[in-house]
Amino acid sequence: MEKNKKSNRVDISAELCGVKLQSPFILSSGPLSYAAEGLIKAHQAGAGAVVTKTIRLEAAVNSVGHISKINRDSLINCEKWADSDASLWFKREIPMAKEAGAVVIASVGHTLPEAEALVKDCEKAGADFIELVSYAEDTLLPMLKAAKERVSIPVICKMSGNWPDPVGTAKRCLELGADAISAIDSIGPTLKINIKEARPEMFSANGYGWLSGGAIRPIALRIASEIARNGCNNLIGIGGVTCAEDAIEYLMIGAGAIGVCSIAILRGIEEFTKLCNSTSILLAGLGYNSISAVKGVALPNFPREEKFAKLEFNYEPDYAPCQATCPAGVDVPLYLNKIRKGDYVGAYKTISLTNPFPAICGRVCDHPCEEECRRSMIDDPLQIRLLKRFAADQVLENCDYELPLPPIQPNNGKKIAIIGSGPAGLTSAFYLAQSGYKVKIFEALPVAGGMMAVGIPDYRLPKEILKKEINRIENMGVEIKTGIRVGKDISWEKLKKQG
Repeated sequence: MEKNKKSNRVDISAELCGVKLQSPFILSSGPLSYAAEGLIKAHQAGAGAVVTKTIRLEAAVNSVGHISKINRDSLINCEKWADSDASLWFKREIPMAKEAGAVVIASVGHTLPEAEALVKDCEKAGADFIELVSYAEDTLLPMLKAAKERVSIPVICKMSGNWPDPVGTAKRCLELGADAISAIDSIGPTLKINIKEARPEMFSANGYGWLSGGAIRPIALRIASEIARNGCNNLIGIGGVTCAEDAIEYLMIGAGAIGVCSIAILRGIEEFTKLCNSTSILLAGLGYNSISAVKGVALPNFPREEKFAKLEFNYEPDYAPCQATCPAGVDVPLYLNKIRKGDYVGAYKTISLTNPFPAICGRVCDHPCEEECRRSMIDDPLQIRLLKRFAADQVLENCDYELPLPPIQPNNGKKIAIIGSGPAGLTSAFYLAQSGYKVKIFEALPVAGGMMAVGIPDYRLPKEILKKEINRIENMGVEIKTGIRVGKDISWEKLKKQG
């Protein structure tokens, strides 16, 4: 990449088949190129070249309603070719545009007899290029052969996205001597309904029209890129350019020039000036100092085969909102991923890293994590608590009273007494025992569990679930003494002597 270090703008002059263009933007054939006046306005607004309306042996007669807006950046039209005689283009329109300094591309269609009859007169009138337009692929090649036999100026062949194989046709045109390819023409037939009058918007014979503008850009860009990858060095990309970013996409896939029409109809001919300025600034910002520097830079980056990657779960600790809002800081994304894989024991162990009661919390937790679940931005949050309960129940069902234990450090020779076997006391015992302490819990009630045992009804927290998870703590070496009130049944002094 050639870097532009001196200015926030770059020179966007371009070249097509050896012809210098003041910018890469070309006024494509359409309503704005109706006559010399339209061509000159586009040239003065910054267009590097201008394309005439398609010249044919007979002037067109257009229907009353032949163009309509679709959304903000697209059009449907059933407009035909030039509605003035071919002789007027040779005598007035092309010479007048040339005299004003425009680079003129004469659009000629749509049949072999018309190409034979018209291209030479276009060259005599001063046209810099011929652009051949046809409704059918098999007609274009004979038209090209006839044009190359009759003119010395470059001949462009225009591809249609409606053809079965526009890329193959472009390749055959280049092999037959085409100097450049333009791609693509409008897409269709398409339909738009006027809902106020309950009829097709277009007044064509069948109510159909042809789509242009932003809506066809992805299609046009794909076809143009394939043509470039097949060796076309002189390519005009046409279809849906509305801003500098769109234009640079075409340049990056190998277009040396860019056709613009619909957006200039929608926003005005001054859109060419805006495109020139914004493209110059954006190219500088991207580090390119010319059109040639950016042309085709994306082509080497197209994949040659489908790429596959093994799905690997990855996450940022403390980043997931569900984990951040969990009072225990449980690694929700990690254990949900283990549940997804069917690794219920792994999920149980993951929860136990910061919460020793997966099955209990799967029933009684207030689940604030679900309020922060990112899935709610799409539809509904994940049922995190129920998923935790499901995984824990799978483990309890298979392991019964032999639940998986965490890694336990060797006994460090220190003893700790805990008063109360409620959630706080049992949690403390769990992690202290894991760290190598000899832990004994003193509980005044006849059963362990505190409020979990006597304050939560069975339908919410079955006693068997509570017993299994408390038993897990006992299996870690924690001794639980129930029915003992510290200070009455055992004195502080006696506790101190035992420790």
